[in-house]
Amino acid sequence: MYRHRIVAVALAVLPILASAQSRFLQSTDEGRTVTEGIVASVASGNMTGALKDLQPLSVIQPTDFDVFKAQLNSQQDNILRSFGPPSGYEYVRFDKLGTRLARFQYLVFHEKAAMRWNFVLYKAEKGWVISHFAFDANAVMFFSHLD
Repeated sequence: MYRHRIVAVALAVLPILASAQSRFLQSTDEGRTVTEGIVASVASGNMTGALKDLQPLSVIQPTDFDVFKAQLNSQQDNILRSFGPPSGYEYVRFDKLGTRLARFQYLVFHEKAAMRWNFVLYKAEKGWVISHFAFDANAVMFFSHLD
């Protein structure tokens, strides 16, 4: 259980800094298409491809993103050992706050448990960017609105 918290904490504290990302999204519909593609790559076991697709849309500085990738690579064996290989995914929810903030949520299914993936998009001057992303094993948080 402790290992899962390390991954979640490492992902949650990624610095969100302005950078010269190479691509802006033009709508939340495009945001869903892109985030679903990222999650589909994860669910097929292609984490490298998922991160390659995510990086140009993220506001995280390239050097910080490289640190994140290295941390994730060091945890991959633990994730696979704890959860098993990924076997699919499901789109769960879209939320929008005001006119400039949106969130897409997905579940990535593994052999032993599901992992929750969240992408927060922010509408900047030139278009939508991924301002935050995180994944963890705390799928129970999907039910917090029912409490």
